[in-house]
Amino acid sequence: TQRPSWVITPSVSVTGTYTDNVNLDASQKSDFVTVLTPGITLNGRSARASADVNYQLGYNKYARNSDLDEQRRSLVANGKLELVDNWLFIEASQNVAQTTTSVFGTQSVGNVQANSNRSETSGYSISPYIQGRLAGAADYELRFTGRKARSDGGTLAGGADTTRSWTGRLDGVSTMFPLLGWSLSAADGVASQGTGLDTRFRSLAGRLSYRIDPQVRVFVSTGRETDNFLDAADDQTRSTHRAGVEWAPTERTQVALTKGQGAIGDVYNYNFSHRTALSAWTFSHSRSAAVPLLGLSRAQAGTNYDLTYAA
Repeated sequence: TQRPSWVITPSVSVTGTYTDNVNLDASQKSDFVTVLTPGITLNGRSARASADVNYQLGYNKYARNSDLDEQRRSLVANGKLELVDNWLFIEASQNVAQTTTSVFGTQSVGNVQANSNRSETSGYSISPYIQGRLAGAADYELRFTGRKARSDGGTLAGGADTTRSWTGRLDGVSTMFPLLGWSLSAADGVASQGTGLDTRFRSLAGRLSYRIDPQVRVFVSTGRETDNFLDAADDQTRSTHRAGVEWAPTERTQVALTKGQGAIGDVYNYNFSHRTALSAWTFSHSRSAAVPLLGLSRAQAGTNYDLTYAA
């Protein structure tokens, strides 16, 4: 039978856990915790839309300490809609998760113990964009992204952090020299934590690449960046440049090395990946400047599933 385009799957689980330290403190109170977790999953694909949603509502019932009873939410949702055929798209995502408020506070594994150092953090993003081919010579994309994140504890409590950014890109697809590639990219955005000192960033860069042989490609890039990473009250503008090499000695092995100058001086990015018949290996080492708020509204990546899929 053919799988339907849209599938809704309900679920429910019940677990019981005994702990000899339910409060994670010196009192060492024991308790038995019953965890009821109903959930629903939506997976769908159609000609112009796609969505993946996983929502769970957990409820903890404590046998001896009913004042600790609590409920919590978990959500990972991603969707995409094609508004104009092959030109205008919109992507959206939302996630809700239990996170550790402070790395210096009490740590716990799972959500069974009553831990005041745990917060519910939520974030969402929406990103409309256009893409296409310009005069048969370059692929273009122009994208706006808005993100917002909030938490019921820690530095994000009591307000929402937002980011708004524009990005544009041109990628050459046909030149007189088939081994030569080029691209232009630009970005402009602001990240706000509600303190009045926003993080601002703008950049413009061009890149040239040349494929020496089917396994090796070298590239150089240059541009200008303006931001207030080093001094929140004053923008700094600087020239940037980078150079690197990408090497694929086999179909299962890839090496990429990049080095240059950025907002914090020397920047670099080293990546290595290799697959065997039963395993996948990755190594990366980098130094760069980034806007922390950009990651708060995204679901975490790097799961065991990702490693299994890579293998």
